[in-house]
Amino acid sequence: MLFGADRVGVSKRRFEFLPIIDTLLDIISEISGNVVRKRTGMPAIGNIRYTTIHKASQLYRVPASRDFYIRYLIQSKFHARIATLTDRVELLIRDKGSSVKYDRDRFYEAAGLSIYAHRKQIRKFSGEPYADHPITLVEREVEILHVTDQEELIAAFLHDVIEDTEIDNKFIQRRFGKVVANLVDGLTKIEQLEKNRVISQENIDKFVRALATDIRVLRIKMVDRGINLTDAAQQGSEMRERNCREALDFYVPLGAMAGFMEAARHLSDVAYRGLYPERYQEIE
Repeated sequence: MLFGADRVGVSKRRFEFLPIIDTLLDIISEISGNVVRKRTGMPAIGNIRYTTIHKASQLYRVPASRDFYIRYLIQSKFHARIATLTDRVELLIRDKGSSVKYDRDRFYEAAGLSIYAHRKQIRKFSGEPYADHPITLVEREVEILHVTDQEELIAAFLHDVIEDTEIDNKFIQRRFGKVVANLVDGLTKIEQLEKNRVISQENIDKFVRALATDIRVLRIKMVDRGINLTDAAQQGSEMRERNCREALDFYVPLGAMAGFMEAARHLSDVAYRGLYPERYQEIE
């Protein structure tokens, strides 16, 4: 039995160990799938079902329920942005006079998966969580181009997950269907070709095949390139100029020929501002 100072000492030590206990509870929750309510006041994520993904000679256990990703989104710093974005999409659909029923849960699941998949990554120049990038991409597709096609917007949320995370294309197809999986696959192939930067007939053929899968790949890629050009303002002048000229000489005319005039105008504007900032200010 403890009395006086001994009891106080034990009490203090208990409080010192609370952060460690919280961490252990999180680990136990993730491994076992049991419900663990954190002291932060956040709602606990319920029983978690997992699936196994085999990728690049590695095995990954990944949550496999819509409920998990929706709750993960709700608990994240991005929830308000996604809620506003979803409302905006539904308003645009009504303004277009469409009777299409928007699947809000599916949209939330895609956003939550994107945030979860990129949870350990940050943006190189801004230091922001990487998930900010795909969310910004979807926001620009909606706000600037007035895109309401759910397949395209979900693919935009997920456009970097195959390249940079444990998620694979089979998982995306199981959760969101073949159309979304094909869009993400096309975007991944283009990203790999851009990193290669070798102009060859083989790479050109691969690029064309990636676009031929679904031409919406090009529109997503153009908006993505516009965001990257904005980030490139913090890169060296040589790299910034090369990327801006590539956008103006290749993506802008290609987008215009494909009928994506708004996307072409937007990317042209961003690239021109990156190349000629002073002249751009004069025009404005």
